[in-house]
Amino acid sequence: MATPNGQAAFLFLLTSALAPLIRLSYGRMVWMALPYTLVLTLVGLLCVEFTLTPITEWMTQSGWLATFS
Repeated sequence: MATPNGQAAFLFLLTSALAPLIRLSYGRMVWMALPYTLVLTLVGLLCVEFTLTPITEWMTQSGWLATFS
């Protein structure tokens, strides 16, 4: 699971009385969450790779961040 809230929602369903009705097992829960996990991982990696350094440099030049050398 990618987020604690997403994990909590699945665990609530897994332990509720609805789990047998919708045939939700732990394995099926993980399988259903896999696309969400992969997309969030990819988006997070791309954001860190392409925006972290330029934004940090811009904030340093603007005076929002201080450098200690």
